[in-house]
Amino acid sequence: MSLLLELVRSCELDQLIEKTRNTQTAQVEKWVFDKTPYVNQVLVNGGAITLKGRSYPLQNQAVAVFLKNQQSLTELSQSRDRVLSDLTHELRTPLPSIFLVAETLQNSERRWVEQVLKETARLIHLVEDRLAVSEIENNLHQNLAYECLALDELILSAWQTLDPLTQKTQVTLDFNGSSEIQFLGDRSRLYQAFLNLLDNSFKHSPSGSTIQVNLKLCEINQAIEVDIIDCGSGFSGADLPYIFNRLYRGDPSRVRAGIYPQSPRQGSGLGLAIAQEIVHAHGGSITAKNHPDPHGAWVKVMFLI
Repeated sequence: MSLLLELVRSCELDQLIEKTRNTQTAQVEKWVFDKTPYVNQVLVNGGAITLKGRSYPLQNQAVAVFLKNQQSLTELSQSRDRVLSDLTHELRTPLPSIFLVAETLQNSERRWVEQVLKETARLIHLVEDRLAVSEIENNLHQNLAYECLALDELILSAWQTLDPLTQKTQVTLDFNGSSEIQFLGDRSRLYQAFLNLLDNSFKHSPSGSTIQVNLKLCEINQAIEVDIIDCGSGFSGADLPYIFNRLYRGDPSRVRAGIYPQSPRQGSGLGLAIAQEIVHAHGGSITAKNHPDPHGAWVKVMFLI
């Protein structure tokens, strides 16, 4: 092991070994390794590589480490994302034009034009959401515009955006939180994250129900917690591991009958993925489960302070 550490100087590898020693449990970590010139000559060619390390505790504080080069998988994923991003950029231009033409014709061929408008709006939101994911992944950490934010105002503003839809279905917001809780973050990005989370809860809330949002400062964890709880049927066990994955659509039985198709942001499968990326970029965490009462979906966002 000392020979490996002399050859490959990686703080992530050091931390993996130390964590395994301290906990005496197997560990798995993935990181990007920026190689030294010596390593470039001896082990690999050019640039950084993505590594996946598995470590196992042995006797006498020894640690076994297995490293796997995952750079080819990373490059394949990046290539796929570039192709999809290029495609969405190409789609972005004609879609608004189609929408405007359909709007102009709405009075003469109303039934067919309304269908065109609905499908075009869906495509526009899908393209915009996909472009948002690409922008977040590539530039978000570098382009965050930090300012001191009142999180209660930000969350209530996001809910107000959904007002035309919530009025129709009598879905209300029960907000509990102090106006004194402030956070240093990017206003527009966090607004986007909470809008996506509230919109997702709204889509799965029965008519006349209440969405509960609790904002609190947890001094023990030194963190700000935001809980969003709806009164829908909750997440299925099969969905829970994947709901923050891109383009994942969960159990359709969770959708509120007769209302979901009217949502302006329906069905892209990217809203929760975008929210997760934004929360992570602010150093936070986001988790999902079902609330014991009222048994609906429960999304928890935490920001360290």
